[in-house]
Amino acid sequence: MNQLSARSSHQCRRLYRCGCIVLPPAQVTAHGTDAKTKKQIGITMFGVTTPGVDAIRKTLEEKLSVETYVFHATGMGGKAMERLINEGKLDAVIDLTTTEVCDYIMDGVMSAGATRLEAAAKAGIPTSSPLAPWIWPTLEPGTRSRPKYEGRTIFGAQLASYIGAIFAG
Repeated sequence: MNQLSARSSHQCRRLYRCGCIVLPPAQVTAHGTDAKTKKQIGITMFGVTTPGVDAIRKTLEEKLSVETYVFHATGMGGKAMERLINEGKLDAVIDLTTTEVCDYIMDGVMSAGATRLEAAAKAGIPTSSPLAPWIWPTLEPGTRSRPKYEGRTIFGAQLASYIGAIFAG
């Protein structure tokens, strides 16, 4: 079985210690010190924005002394990122995938709640958040829209995919 190394991840070591991530001890090998030596940047991702997030993450880690943490915009991912922001654990956010906000507004299944975009603003940390990735809700399989939105054009994955491709270069 492969071991999971938390060598370069200050936040992962913290999560392992507090039991937030539950793995058998034999699967976790933590190296290094607990001292935070790099800036911590949170990035949100969800399917079609993956190419853009991967390109941003790679560029940041190659050119700057940062650690990036990718949060999947599934409701829980946004809440986890906002919790770390509120705890002062993230130094900046690239909120590329704000579909959780759309899910909150349009009754989607992956909402992160009414306060999803508040933590970074309250913390005063640098934040980049393009609006396009939150223009379609995540619905149950086989559902195209909620009855109250029938007949409306809801832009979706095509536009977000295009934005992801722009960031990917």
